[in-house]
Amino acid sequence: MSAVNGNLALLRPTPQQTPEPRRHLEIAPTRAQRRARPRLAHALVTLGGIGVILVAQLLLSFALADGAYEIAGLQGDQRDLLREEQALDEKLELLGSTQNLTANAEALGMVASGNPVFLNVATGTVSGTGSKSSSLPNNMIANSLLDGSTVIDPQTLQAARDAEAASGDTGGPTVVGATPTTPGTIPSPETH
Repeated sequence: MSAVNGNLALLRPTPQQTPEPRRHLEIAPTRAQRRARPRLAHALVTLGGIGVILVAQLLLSFALADGAYEIAGLQGDQRDLLREEQALDEKLELLGSTQNLTANAEALGMVASGNPVFLNVATGTVSGTGSKSSSLPNNMIANSLLDGSTVIDPQTLQAARDAEAASGDTGGPTVVGATPTTPGTIPSPETH
């Protein structure tokens, strides 16, 4: 064996280097640190934010609904005013009709002229024969809306004129402090 031992080198076992296991060290939180963790605070802030958003949305919907009711009310008022305007326009058309104007003119004592008379300015002559007969042709189509209530009563008109004359009101517009600057001009108030 010695021969074998002499020629052969024995290998020594080399120790294998095994890495040391690394220990994971963590610092344990203290009780004060555990209490300070904001888990509960985050939840409260989140729930509070959701609550504020819901309340704001509710108030906004109330405001919009109120605005919608106001708009509906104004549209109703506008519709009523348009109807009133149309009724007044119809009454104005009725009062301005030819039949109503003719009836009022006759009630005031005006006489319709059957034949017009023309004046020639160059020669100064009158042509045509005027007649004061009220025999104008009647309307072929009567205004069914006229019931006689819009015809002026001459006694009421005269009473109003007498009251106006007694109060000294001439019926025309009066301008206080107006003095004509030159004859033939319109009076105007003094301005500073």
